[in-house]
Amino acid sequence: IIATGQISVHKDDKVFDAINISPTRTIVDVSEVRVPGAIIATHGKRPLDSFGPVPFSIVFLQSHLRTYSPSTFQTQVQPLPVLPPPCHHSSMVGSLNSHPDQLGSMAETEVEDGASIGTLLSQDLSGSSTSEDFPRNMDSASKATGAEILGHDPEHWDNVIHSHVLKDIWHVFNMFYISATHGLRKQFTRELRDAIFIPDEEDKTRINIWGSTQAPPRTYEILRNSCPQWLRAQCKHIIPPPNILYPLVANVFRTYGPLIDSDSKKPLFTPDNWKTAKNILKLIKNGYLSDPPGIPLYTVIGLDKKAGGLPIYRCACGTNSTEGGVHTHIRS
Repeated sequence: IIATGQISVHKDDKVFDAINISPTRTIVDVSEVRVPGAIIATHGKRPLDSFGPVPFSIVFLQSHLRTYSPSTFQTQVQPLPVLPPPCHHSSMVGSLNSHPDQLGSMAETEVEDGASIGTLLSQDLSGSSTSEDFPRNMDSASKATGAEILGHDPEHWDNVIHSHVLKDIWHVFNMFYISATHGLRKQFTRELRDAIFIPDEEDKTRINIWGSTQAPPRTYEILRNSCPQWLRAQCKHIIPPPNILYPLVANVFRTYGPLIDSDSKKPLFTPDNWKTAKNILKLIKNGYLSDPPGIPLYTVIGLDKKAGGLPIYRCACGTNSTEGGVHTHIRS
């Protein structure tokens, strides 16, 4: 979180600060700055502290905003509910997505009407599968482009650890920007998430047993879509080694990339999306995404009494908790 505020009364203006207000942008009245050095790309890559004292107004991409409840936002540690209640949002928060992480040329690609997959991962992804529509809704030109860019899967794996420096998995999801209006983006996000994060079987079983006692009953599969943040705290997940992860992720790309939206008649992937997919597969092949062998990444920090005593985990994956204007202490 880089700043907090609310939608501006000027939200319906066509131009603000010489910036055109398109359907993917909105004006936010900032009331508190949390990361003064955060770069605001919509304003010529200016840092937040260059806008002067609060309150002030800024144009944000809507995909970089989060809603929150002011009554609970300041609480540092909140008890986990049996089933997370629906959110009633009243204000907007700027996201750290304005700090795109890069590894060489593998930067996050942003499209004007897009939403990053990283954004979708914390949202309700419930919905039916559309697998029965695959054959008739595939764009042959996009499929050919994907085949050319992705090439063939590796036939041999050396199982050598090429680096002890890994790519932040959450930043990898932010490399993808998918059209916010495409009907298959939620399904694609679910499938890519499930290809990368493999649940611990013991934790999954405990969650299913507890979920069976709820009214209505809940399963791991239901909760991972309807309550993703809650589930991530209750269940360990592994990222498998490259030889397992690569074909799983490549299959998701090849399956969903050419699929056509029923309204726009456009495929899910643009040519730039296919290039991003190729870059992600390169990261996987070189071992930059898989869990390091022999290193425990989860620590039990408590038991959830409101969820039948399910363990609550702290995960050491990623760098989000140590990022900000002033870096916080790295977790031991």
